Amino acid sequence: MKILIVDDMEVNLELLEARLEGSGYEVTSAKNGVEALEKLKKDSFDMIISDILMPKMDGFQLCMECKKDDTLRKIPFIFYTATYTDKKDEEFALSLGAEKFIVKPAESKSFMEIIRDIFKNYKKGLLAPSKISVKEEEIYLKEYNERLINKLEKKMLDLESEITERKQAEENIKHLNAVLRSIRGVNQLIIREKDREILLQKACDVLIEARGYEASCLGFLSDEKTFASVAGSGFGEYISRFSEHVMDGDHPPCIKNALAQKGHLMIVDKSKVCGDCFFKNTCVGRKAAIIRVEHANRLFGLLVILFAPDVTPDEEEKGLLKEVAGDIALSLHNMELEEEHKRAEEALRESEKKYRRIFENIQDVYYESSLDGTILETSPSIEKVSKYNRKELIGRSLYDIYTNPEERDEFVKIILDKGKVNDFEISLTDKDGSQH
Repeated sequence: MKILIVDDMEVNLELLEARLEGSGYEVTSAKNGVEALEKLKKDSFDMIISDILMPKMDGFQLCMECKKDDTLRKIPFIFYTATYTDKKDEEFALSLGAEKFIVKPAESKSFMEIIRDIFKNYKKGLLAPSKISVKEEEIYLKEYNERLINKLEKKMLDLESEITERKQAEENIKHLNAVLRSIRGVNQLIIREKDREILLQKACDVLIEARGYEASCLGFLSDEKTFASVAGSGFGEYISRFSEHVMDGDHPPCIKNALAQKGHLMIVDKSKVCGDCFFKNTCVGRKAAIIRVEHANRLFGLLVILFAPDVTPDEEEKGLLKEVAGDIALSLHNMELEEEHKRAEEALRESEKKYRRIFENIQDVYYESSLDGTILETSPSIEKVSKYNRKELIGRSLYDIYTNPEERDEFVKIILDKGKVNDFEISLTDKDGSQH
């Protein structure tokens, strides 16, 4: 059995060809109605399977041409389409004399059962070939034009919708790229800037410049309720007034809520000014995001972002803002650790100076040694007793000054056992060989 398949898409032809040949049918393909008619005139076929929407001549036109031809109208005609899927499309297709109307994609098993059933009825002569008269053709052409216009209108609407969606996607990508640029800018700033106040101010500036927010503000807390400093960009004269008041504990309601809440981010609708907010002349008609700057259960401050009029941030931007706040919090956390480290180093240096002063002025004989008896350090007073210079003793063994074997071995044993030496007497041999 020989089948002609018609479709303008190469991939559709290949899939249909593989399905039919796999079931034992001989297949020839055409890419539009004009090409199909040429092949129908040159060769004989037992079935035609055609798409509808094609260039030069579509499937409806091809079916009408076949049904007007006394030879071709006997060939079973099947529509296989993914574009014309309305009930009226199916009714019109069947009114042209088609045996079947199948919507793509059809499951392989059911599709092949339809093909086999049509062939079976075709062989038995159960398919009555239809013929379109001149009068009927006029009716069909009118209906065809209506179907075509409807389909073109739908295509135009789909295309417009696709263009709108694409523009929205492009705007979204552009928007998120700006947010990502601001994140990268803040992260680069975090790497190189080690001064807290400068970091906070420049972070606000970067968010304004790279992302294009209306304004940004960063408040650093000395505790969970008290602001130690506030940096801002885009709020004009209000930032200094705001800074003075919040550092005195005079917080507007939105700031109080942000400090009290457990969530990381809250969106404030500034179309209704909350209380006596110092930003009311700047914020009205806008939305603001207030993000908690926290790390390891430590609240370092608040990041306030003021959006352009009628802009509401989506979930992606909220997530990226949380990421910026988290990066800033981590930087502030590291700064605190660095400050603690510096304080510890300074305390250690002071302790060493104090120890050195005591060590240098102690009147008793004092020395430090390793477990093998090597002298590491001595107090200046040992010079009077041993007549050795301190530099001469450092690096020498205790065996050089404790020469009485019995006393020396017992003392070393106590040291090696990490015991405490209480009122232990041992003879010391000075540089001249005299024992004390």
